[in-house]
Amino acid sequence: MRVAPIGLLTLMAITATIDRFEGDVAVLLVGDEETVVNVKRSDLPPEVRRGDVLRLEVTVNHKETERRRESVRGKIERLKRRSEDM
Repeated sequence: MRVAPIGLLTLMAITATIDRFEGDVAVLLVGDEETVVNVKRSDLPPEVRRGDVLRLEVTVNHKETERRRESVRGKIERLKRRSEDM
């Protein structure tokens, strides 16, 4: 795994190997520990084959993270008000 800062974001790259296909599922061996992860074959580039090495890039979606946090805060506040009314 390699981590590189890009402006305000941090980009993390993870290596995965396509171990095999089981029907419509690709079985990936991810990272140094080769953690098994199943992915829909349709979510991968169409040219991938067994044994191909993939580079998976992970970034934080700050906008979506904040939207979800606000949603949870709202739910918590509604539950608190409901319990106060009882």
